[in-house]
Amino acid sequence: MRGLILLFALGVLDACYTVYFIEVAQGVELNPAANYFLSLGVPFFLLWKIGLTGICCAVFYFAFQHLKSLWLHLSILGLVLAYSILAAYHIATFLIVCQ
Repeated sequence: MRGLILLFALGVLDACYTVYFIEVAQGVELNPAANYFLSLGVPFFLLWKIGLTGICCAVFYFAFQHLKSLWLHLSILGLVLAYSILAAYHIATFLIVCQ
């Protein structure tokens, strides 16, 4: 359960950093789906990104309640690790841009 909360929090952090880099640092979104929602406006992008992350976390939660599989644990751990690396990249980029 803590892994899912961390996964959701990292997803929200990723969405916020993405908006910051697009709006303030003149960054470019490479994901075509995310870029489409950004073209509709920041609220649509945040709703899509955070909503999609929430739905995925809910699916993992309900699957875990019924299956309690090692593969689910490893999947969540892998996603948390990937998002942690992405968050570290965002923080490093933020520090470079702010100099």
